[in-house]
Amino acid sequence: MDLKKDIEVCCSFLDSNKATERKKHSDKLSTLLDEDGVIDMLNDGILKWEKLVNAVQEYLKKEADKHMEDLRKKGSAVTPVRPDIFLKVIKLGVAQDGIKISHLVGYLIGCLKDNKMKQCYDSTLLHIIENCILNKLECRRKLKQYDWIDLYECLKSLHKEKNDDCWVHNCLTLTLKWGPRNGLPFRILKKEFNFVTEICQRCDKRVTKRIKENIVTIAVEFSKANAKDNRMACCKFGEQIIANFIDIYDTAENVLKVLLVEFFLLQTVIHHPDGAYENEARSYAHSWISWNKYLRWIYSLMNKEIHKYFKSHSSGCFFIVKGQYTFVAENFLTLFIEISRQIFSKTDLDISMTIDCSLTDQGQPKRQKMDFDMRSYIDKIEQTKSWLWIRITSQLLEKYPDLIEIEDYKSLLRILYTIQIESNEPNVVNNVYKCFSTMLNIIDDVSKEALESEEISAVWHDIGVATTRAFTLNQERDATEALLESLIHRKIITFDSIHQTYTSGILSITSQSINTISTGLQSVVLYLSKDARAVMIKCILNVNNFKNCSIFLKQEMAAMLINLTQRQWRSVQTIKEQYVSDEYADIKRVYYINAFQKLSLEVSNDRECVDLKQNNIDTDIYPILIDALKSLVNDIPEKVEVQLSMCVLIINILNYLLTFDMLILDQEALINMFKQVFLSVKEWHFDVEGKQEAEMKKIVGYIEILDELYSHKLHKSLVRIVRETVPQLLLESLVSSLNILQDCKKRSDTSFQLKQTIIKSLSKFACIGDTPSKRQLHVLEVLALPNYDCTIADDYFLLITFLKTFKQATPGAIPSIVFSNILKLLQEVCVARYEYSEDAATVLSVLCDLYPHLSVSADEDDKNTAVALLKPFYDNMENYCPKVLVTLLNCLEQLFKVDPEFSFSLWSGAEVINYVPRFLCDDCQVVRFAAIECLVTFFKIKSENGQLRSFHRQEETFIKVYEMSLKAVGFEYQPNEEHLEDELISRRASVLQTFANIIIHCPEWIEECIYVMLKISAMKNLGNVFEFLECVRDQIYSLSLYFNVYTIMM
Repeated sequence: MDLKKDIEVCCSFLDSNKATERKKHSDKLSTLLDEDGVIDMLNDGILKWEKLVNAVQEYLKKEADKHMEDLRKKGSAVTPVRPDIFLKVIKLGVAQDGIKISHLVGYLIGCLKDNKMKQCYDSTLLHIIENCILNKLECRRKLKQYDWIDLYECLKSLHKEKNDDCWVHNCLTLTLKWGPRNGLPFRILKKEFNFVTEICQRCDKRVTKRIKENIVTIAVEFSKANAKDNRMACCKFGEQIIANFIDIYDTAENVLKVLLVEFFLLQTVIHHPDGAYENEARSYAHSWISWNKYLRWIYSLMNKEIHKYFKSHSSGCFFIVKGQYTFVAENFLTLFIEISRQIFSKTDLDISMTIDCSLTDQGQPKRQKMDFDMRSYIDKIEQTKSWLWIRITSQLLEKYPDLIEIEDYKSLLRILYTIQIESNEPNVVNNVYKCFSTMLNIIDDVSKEALESEEISAVWHDIGVATTRAFTLNQERDATEALLESLIHRKIITFDSIHQTYTSGILSITSQSINTISTGLQSVVLYLSKDARAVMIKCILNVNNFKNCSIFLKQEMAAMLINLTQRQWRSVQTIKEQYVSDEYADIKRVYYINAFQKLSLEVSNDRECVDLKQNNIDTDIYPILIDALKSLVNDIPEKVEVQLSMCVLIINILNYLLTFDMLILDQEALINMFKQVFLSVKEWHFDVEGKQEAEMKKIVGYIEILDELYSHKLHKSLVRIVRETVPQLLLESLVSSLNILQDCKKRSDTSFQLKQTIIKSLSKFACIGDTPSKRQLHVLEVLALPNYDCTIADDYFLLITFLKTFKQATPGAIPSIVFSNILKLLQEVCVARYEYSEDAATVLSVLCDLYPHLSVSADEDDKNTAVALLKPFYDNMENYCPKVLVTLLNCLEQLFKVDPEFSFSLWSGAEVINYVPRFLCDDCQVVRFAAIECLVTFFKIKSENGQLRSFHRQEETFIKVYEMSLKAVGFEYQPNEEHLEDELISRRASVLQTFANIIIHCPEWIEECIYVMLKISAMKNLGNVFEFLECVRDQIYSLSLYFNVYTIMM
């Protein structure tokens, strides 16, 4: 206890009027805080964090008073201020979660507003804001909306005083980066265009490197935050500052260049979504003359980067070397493609620039007049035979196939074929194959009859022969196999030409192999002999043909093996648009909606196409599959990851058979095989005590493979088999490991990842099936015990990990007692975390996944509790970011589906639907769209039962929707003049989209919706509604929604 007393004595002297006493005891306190056991005393409450923090805050004030007094009396400070002890205590307190972050931020802002404290400690205070709060995920999550507002206003004021201060820039950058995602309200951000423009226009070559990086980061993050709702203002903002950014590009270092390219790309997307040309309605610029000039400048900069690469062959920041291959950075490539598309459309361009695309360094590059069209890129490929121009052209055609004419297509095909034959450079050949795949995929876009042309068909045939030869020699394996898959699908080559290569055992089987073999077998399975099928099955299941066991986890492999046993190929696929990752897809979607080229609520045409041919398993072939699997089971090494992966393959095969009712006599053989492999695993006891990081990572890998057995939607017959086969020892080992990790005071990211993985695995196991077994119930009961402290970050994340797994549970599978405990856990986490935007969105997402279980819950108290949990979030909606409000609306929509009669979906006796129309007035477009979707769901559900009281409920809600729509275009606050047009466009679109979506999804409301649209348009001057109604009519026709559209065909 002497240590405790010493610390308390030191704290008591920190506010002494004697500087020598303060110095003596602050130094001693700093030493004492390094002693063993002090942190534990603080965390256990023996010493109070609050008292320690108050003491060092008082010390800071006393030191500042002394410093300022010395300045007043003597004109200079006798001793400099010493904030070291304050900084040390704050860092320790934040790391140990002993300080309330919101209170700390309030104190720091107060100090920065106090002239005396700011003069003495501004760097220290800003250092804490940057490194102890904004750069730490858990700390910035705990900032409330007023914290973000106060912090932003404070930093804005400081920036106006000291616009060259690096600390101020760092903090302001992080605030504008993280604030919009965590609570800095949109109503503040949308008014800051002038301020941010001033910051960015100060960016020139004289500014320090770090401040340049900060300024460009601010420009990127600010544009992202405003792009959806303030497109015109964002375009104007970009055009006002982009010249400054172009000017600093040549002298920029790598980090800054990457940021500049990101900004250029974002501005290009905002101006030209999906490559829209200047004359299209989708595109916009504040000044097309200025913007086109900037496009030319950016294009010139990017060509210089390419020229530098060709000259020096150095990777720089945009050309990434991995082994023998070089790749182009994604943003650089995408920007070059987007700008190329725009440049190609400018027939009046006169750009002369110094570009040397040759691969030699001989002579000086000449200033040359450039041609800007697809033909010029094809010529570059022919001249340079460079992988880079092939990659650029391939990506350009993949995204914009309309850019190439049939003659250029033929020319490019011949040039690439020549390179394929002549080049032996891996990087070049690999990109040639990828470009071939792209050209084959777009051929119908270029010309429907292209493959019927003898000239094109002959070249493709030659390409197929050359590719087959390269494949048999194991050259550019993945790229050649992907191309062969397309060539077989297009019937340019036959599977026979590569069949022998697979069955010879020369090549290992990869994920791409499975796709290629499946495509090939689908075309030949009808006439494939029994012997040929047997050879293929044995080849695929040959233990020597695999480099790693991850391929066993692919469901496609199980499907292919079963198809090999059938007389006809069974195709199962989902018909939908191919998903392509696009960081800016959400932004572009909003532009389409505002331009009335899309509805805010899309009607999904996705459907699973299942070939329901009668069971046609060949009873002569199926035993061969079983024998091959048995051989593989006997041959696989006794490694945990291999054995578990084998189990997943067997379960996938069984699941495939059962799902499609392919009943077979020898099903029991597969089940026994699964049990044999699963129970042969020797390392079920995962001893984590004292394990090193690498060993813990290996265990994480084992458990993640094990999860594959629970992750898929198992056939009900398999659920019982899987859960009965899982050894009790495994479950006990996982629980024991979890307890050991929880008790261990030494924390690492890997140990925490292992804890999360164990909890996820246990809860997934407990959730499979319609009715839990005793073991599953026991696991659920253990995990649902209220042993989590939701104020502690790790406990909170572990609890969320557990709760998220209930998304895959079948409604009704969670026993009442467990469900009640889960709701209690959610109550605790809501109380602890609901004020923080990021956590609120996570908790609401969990609630949304739990609501389907209410439809089969018999406990009225649980239903009422689950609904009541939402109300605090609604009451606090003004303090949340848009993501939280969208998730809250998703919860309300889910309640409509679960409780269409509102028997328990009530807040203070009022049906929750009454609260939804308010969201139609939100500042953010995405929130208004979510509200529209929620309302449409309500109207659809109520329209289906045809009851009179349902119609009355719809009428009441329709009136509120009309009232809120009027309010939405009335502007509750006065926007800045530069945002007025953006506001009018987005709010007008929201109002019209509301009623249009009701028309599309609930056609019986057509007349009322059209009447209301015309009325609001007349009252609020929304423009030509008839033009919008034509869009609605087109949507109806495109979706094949057959109801009376006479009313809207005006």
